[in-house]
Amino acid sequence: MCFLSHQIGSFLGAWLGGLVFDLTGSYSLLWVATVAAGLIAALLHFPIDDTVVMTPARRSSRPAQA
Repeated sequence: MCFLSHQIGSFLGAWLGGLVFDLTGSYSLLWVATVAAGLIAALLHFPIDDTVVMTPARRSSRPAQA
């Protein structure tokens, strides 16, 4: 899902950039939208907890201690 959304976002960014430039003669609106999207993405990532969770499968895959 991550790779798919990245490709769709890349396409839309390039396409919308051209469309906005053709309609307004400037990229300013797109820069503001890009900054807003970046800030929203950063805020959405703050609550993510990326600590490693030890599941039974991971516990059993550790090497035996002597």
